[in-house]
Amino acid sequence: MLAGATIAVGLVAWRLSTGPIELEFLTPYLEEALSEPDGRQIAIARTVVAWRGWNANPELRAEEVVATAPDGRVVATVPALAISISLDSLLLGVLAPARVELVEPKLHLVRETDGRILADVGGVEDNPGDPAVVDTVLAELMAPPHRQGPLGQLRRLSVRDATIIVDDRRLGRTWTLPDGDLVFRRG
Repeated sequence: MLAGATIAVGLVAWRLSTGPIELEFLTPYLEEALSEPDGRQIAIARTVVAWRGWNANPELRAEEVVATAPDGRVVATVPALAISISLDSLLLGVLAPARVELVEPKLHLVRETDGRILADVGGVEDNPGDPAVVDTVLAELMAPPHRQGPLGQLRRLSVRDATIIVDDRRLGRTWTLPDGDLVFRRG
């Protein structure tokens, strides 16, 4: 039995080392788990299990992720999300993320002339993202864990290999930071 399990693990590791394994049947469940009851929707083009090598665990990845507001406006886009699921919620029959990692997103931070700071994910100059998305996620991480809404069990939000654009309108300067990493943990 142990030999069979070892062979099975070896085959899965070999298969993952050759590239991601598609899990399209999970896409609608992830979209539902990440969408908000207020009408914000998440659309995922592809769901895979990927492995970045012996120094990392396999990860569930949602690729080409687009968040839309109730009116259909695109409010955030991310090339990929790495997700780990809350086992507590899964035991209750609910698919809820415990950890989300944004992979290679474009983050735009703006300091307005009046000192306000706005942030959006994946927006472009002619179609900016919605700063309310970032505000909502950060507010959720500052609250105690709960079972209402898709982010209630989220313990960690991280950003890997981001392009961070800092637009300081007060100073009239813009900086671009390549390959930025950030980590936010629920307090």
